[in-house]
Amino acid sequence: MQVEIISPEEKIFQGEADVVTLPGKKGSFTILNHHAPIISLLTKGNIILKDNENEYSFSIEGGFIELSNNKVTICVETQKTLKSQSNLEKKDGTEGINQPDFRLYFKARVFKTALY
Repeated sequence: MQVEIISPEEKIFQGEADVVTLPGKKGSFTILNHHAPIISLLTKGNIILKDNENEYSFSIEGGFIELSNNKVTICVETQKTLKSQSNLEKKDGTEGINQPDFRLYFKARVFKTALY
């Protein structure tokens, strides 16, 4: 399956994987090839991707996942994201660019999906 992991700052990973293990809100869960469509919140933990030869691990602070047509899109907040957001808040009080709020985006995405 095609996997893409993105944060507000950068694309963290793009490639193929056979198994994706994620830190879900109610516990860790695993996605295999041709899984049914899913949207889920993620909590602090590790994303583990496996293919025939390699295993990759990514530490996250939270986010969400969308799986459709064997394409996994994972939007995450990393420690770097939280530090950037903290630095923006510590500025001199002027209005700056805010990092996206994943919960708001998730709600909009769920609502959009429900309309289809």
